[in-house]
Amino acid sequence: MYRLDMKENELIEIEETSFFDQGLKETKNIQQWILKKPEILGEKLFVITSELTLNTGIRLDILAIDRNGNAVIIETKRDTSHKHLDWQAVKYASHVSKLSTEQLINEYAIQSDISPNDAKIEILDFLELSDADEKKIELINKKQRIILVTKEYTQDVILASEWLLSHGVDVICFTLTPYQTENGDIFIVPDQVIPVKGIIESQSNLDVTKGKAASSTGLSGANFSLEESKHSKGELKKLLTKLFNKPGKQRDRVIDFFTILVDRNVDSERTIFKHSFTKKGLSKDFTQAGRHLSNISQLITNKNNGYLRQIIDFNSKEKPGARKESYKLKIEYIPLVKEILNGIESTLNNAA
Repeated sequence: MYRLDMKENELIEIEETSFFDQGLKETKNIQQWILKKPEILGEKLFVITSELTLNTGIRLDILAIDRNGNAVIIETKRDTSHKHLDWQAVKYASHVSKLSTEQLINEYAIQSDISPNDAKIEILDFLELSDADEKKIELINKKQRIILVTKEYTQDVILASEWLLSHGVDVICFTLTPYQTENGDIFIVPDQVIPVKGIIESQSNLDVTKGKAASSTGLSGANFSLEESKHSKGELKKLLTKLFNKPGKQRDRVIDFFTILVDRNVDSERTIFKHSFTKKGLSKDFTQAGRHLSNISQLITNKNNGYLRQIIDFNSKEKPGARKESYKLKIEYIPLVKEILNGIESTLNNAA
């Protein structure tokens, strides 16, 4: 993270820190930030309650609903994800799935110190349902989602989350990274790391705009595909140029990924990309590089990106959501991709 010195036209690096070093706690600080500003997790959420004790005595951190009426289980850790964080959240989701709409309304009423009727009205308002649509409130919690939040994830949690995604469980992994300026100010940077933001979208099970329940596939195999497109090279050039110029942190890693494919022209194992991401500062360590590569893997097999499968071979095509051990650019598309990459490099050099 950098601060721009406008006077000197210079970028000043802001040092990354840790919640531990700053004396910031999981429950007292991180959970409270989410309760007060849940949109830090990238979407509009309506918090039902926090520190909810379930019928077996276990206690989840935060329970919310999204705009589609899905229950959202939010689990937080401070600096590093516990190796059982994923399983813990799955247990909570299974318990939440048994809660009735009335129970959720009552929990929110208790949390907010209002009447159940007022709680119901606030939830209807959040879902943009009118009094005439009141019966549709019963469709709340027909699906459960999981959002994990920490500063860094262990490899076990990353692999488990990817596996859950590929088997239809809606899991999102968010990082909250603290930075400290020279004068002591603390900045918190949120980032969705799994799945790639904007690539895989959760499907609605409550269509509040049409006023009717909609079918839901969540993040099941319906969102992944191995089918290849049959675009012309002109069409591919437009699609790839758009991909390489898409703003965001993922862009530089995608360009590096394709640059390696062009330069090597052989099956390239995962470690090749991970080493490159880490060496070039595109990932801060080998673990994060593996996560970033998995995001690109999901990008390739997303059902809407048949053009990427048209030009890339990978060794796990027997299953869309399976881990890919190596990648190779099909030889007939190497000149095209190289031309696009060279054009982007030239544009960046001219801009500098």
